[in-house]
Amino acid sequence: MLGEDIDVYFGDFSQAAVWTPSNGDVARTGDVILDTADDSMAIGGIDAIGRTTSIVYPTGQFPGLENGERITVGGAEYFVRGSPRTLDDGALTQAWLGKYGTTN
Repeated sequence: MLGEDIDVYFGDFSQAAVWTPSNGDVARTGDVILDTADDSMAIGGIDAIGRTTSIVYPTGQFPGLENGERITVGGAEYFVRGSPRTLDDGALTQAWLGKYGTTN
């Protein structure tokens, strides 16, 4: 992971996240990097622009986080879209999110 200490990376750029598993397990908290970016795509000759949101967190921090689960990041509630995936050397995991009350 970029040859850097993950704790330092998350200490500088992270936000607090809380995940309460839908199966009733105890809530888990941890630091995540929230990324919201504009994304564009050509559909039928028309450029469509949308917003993508994801979190990156240390692998193993949220075991069992999966499609449809709810997670709160920085006080805002999101739902997981699809299955989280590990990045690069496996030290980090990325989950794509949708925000309640929006089309994202």
